[in-house]
Amino acid sequence: MEPSADLLQEVALALRLEWVRKGFERGWRFVRVDGKRPIKKGWRTPPTERNLEAYLEYAAQGSIGLPTGADTGIIVVDCDEGADIGALDLPETVTAITGGGGRHFYFRVPEKVRIGNSTGRIAPHVDVRGEGGVVVYVGSVHPDTGKVYHWAEGLSPDEVDFAPFPEHLLPLLGGDGRPENGNADELKSEPGEEESPPRIIKVADPLAYGEKALKNACEKIASAPNGSRNSVTNTEAYGLGQITKSCGLDFEAVYTSLVEAACEAGLPADEVHATVSSGMAAGAANPRVFSSQIPVPYKEEDDGQESQPATPPDSASSQEDSRPPVLLTKGGQEMGRESGPKMRPLKLGDFYAQASKPTEWLVDDLLIMGGLSALVAKPKVGKTTLALHLAVCVATGSEFLGREVRQGSVLLLSFEESPNKLAERLNALGATDDTPIHVYCGPAPQDGIDELASLIRELKPSLVVVDTLIRFAKIKDINDYSIVTRALEPTLTLARASGSHIQLIHHAGKGENRGAESVLGSTAIHGTVDTTILMERRADGRYVSTEQRYGNDMEPTRLTFDGNTGAFSIDTNASEGDSNPLERGILAYLKDQSQPVPEDFVKKAVKGKTELFRETLRTLVDNGTVLRCGTGRRGDPYLYVLNSNPTVTDPADWQQQVGRPDMEY
Repeated sequence: MEPSADLLQEVALALRLEWVRKGFERGWRFVRVDGKRPIKKGWRTPPTERNLEAYLEYAAQGSIGLPTGADTGIIVVDCDEGADIGALDLPETVTAITGGGGRHFYFRVPEKVRIGNSTGRIAPHVDVRGEGGVVVYVGSVHPDTGKVYHWAEGLSPDEVDFAPFPEHLLPLLGGDGRPENGNADELKSEPGEEESPPRIIKVADPLAYGEKALKNACEKIASAPNGSRNSVTNTEAYGLGQITKSCGLDFEAVYTSLVEAACEAGLPADEVHATVSSGMAAGAANPRVFSSQIPVPYKEEDDGQESQPATPPDSASSQEDSRPPVLLTKGGQEMGRESGPKMRPLKLGDFYAQASKPTEWLVDDLLIMGGLSALVAKPKVGKTTLALHLAVCVATGSEFLGREVRQGSVLLLSFEESPNKLAERLNALGATDDTPIHVYCGPAPQDGIDELASLIRELKPSLVVVDTLIRFAKIKDINDYSIVTRALEPTLTLARASGSHIQLIHHAGKGENRGAESVLGSTAIHGTVDTTILMERRADGRYVSTEQRYGNDMEPTRLTFDGNTGAFSIDTNASEGDSNPLERGILAYLKDQSQPVPEDFVKKAVKGKTELFRETLRTLVDNGTVLRCGTGRRGDPYLYVLNSNPTVTDPADWQQQVGRPDMEY
């Protein structure tokens, strides 16, 4: 029997209070966290005195964090669930089990070496928290799972010693494990939840800054020594991906320049395209924002330190300006927007030449290569089934809904389906062991876009199916336009750069809206993708339609479904609006009525399933065949009448008859 939520909270509180006291005895300090992020500004600065009462108060209020690095003498290796911990060859040390099912391995800070924060650098799903970092402490509650962080059995600080940080991991950290007395530049943190706060970067001309960064990056790639060329290319592509948009650079120009530089260095063309596309996509996921030079000094609110003007970097990945800059503000308003133009207009002849490239179709007149699409439907309508059918058609070069398909490999990312059910569906569709489909079936990773970029670089698929968008992008507020736009932009960039078509499976809202308005969440989803494929279940079957940036929209078209294979096809014997028994019954009944009647009257006269009846009646209202008024609330029911009823020649006349000012027609 699962413990109650109240009991878990009591256990968590007791654990926090106990280990705050014990940690305080070790000289540790604690900070309050919201989820995994410290709440108080300036938390990285150690207080002059450590206050046990304050820390106990933090613990009483909720989850807490333990700062890492020299402050507490602790470095933590953070392994998410699914990480290959055995491959790290870690010694026995103090270990906590996280609320997400991962592990926190606590080590002593090594002598004469500074270790910063890094994400995925030593291994996939493995982070390191060092100088300027923080980890969620035992007794805290995971914000998503509701589970409590606790010490692993027999591995609490009371039971085992803190092992020294493993020396064999230092080379894997690259720039994050440096001798304190060396000549290396200041440590930089990987982008992430616990990275150091960004310092203000002021740039007089962001475009000039970006152009110099691109030039220096290309020179660095072209001159890279054998054995490091691919790594240098990836690093520079990542850096340019971070600044391309904010500096006003042209994406295609940056991409082409980096590819040419890498090819000049001697890298194979196919490897170059994959490296540059994945690097730029990953950089776009962690963008840097530039502000213009302002002649008067404004101070950063957090620490009161005056910012310094930036100089163009030696390369996009240089240690100078390594952390993402932020916009300067005065009175809460963004400043410096009035500087030089970031748009680069072309002469009309050059524009015609650039725009004359023919569109390459993955599915003829439906999905483009290097495009982004959303397949949207309510639950249980068949959107995943249709996506699997598309995947098999692309992998085998078979027609999809009567359209020609460009054959290519497929990457299928399933975050909801069970492996057995997914295998059963693909097998029924005719996919064999040799069909070029790669399948991932499991939980969505935290760094989804970085993982996807790496997979596309390795597998070079023509089509990527992501099931579902919500689980992949982990969007905090699906209704917030700016949040959704920022979440989708790296995926669109990755599709454009790699040439792979990425299809995102997404849910429709619960309301009665149709078309793009039915997409769950912000309109930014429909606005970002190139093609929105809409599926819906009507009284007489499933329908599909599209709204497209490229190609011609598909009008609502009825589908037929083969229950044995799971394949869809166009119903060539039907078109939208074909009569069905429920429709005929509704129209026949209303034809005999001289006055508008409630829905219940129509339902009693026309036999059929309630859900299909209401869907049919709504369709008749939507297409104007039937008029409806009323609010549908108690005391004011919907009333229906044929639009062709001779007693309702004027909508205003009907409104007067029935006293309904909100008639729909």
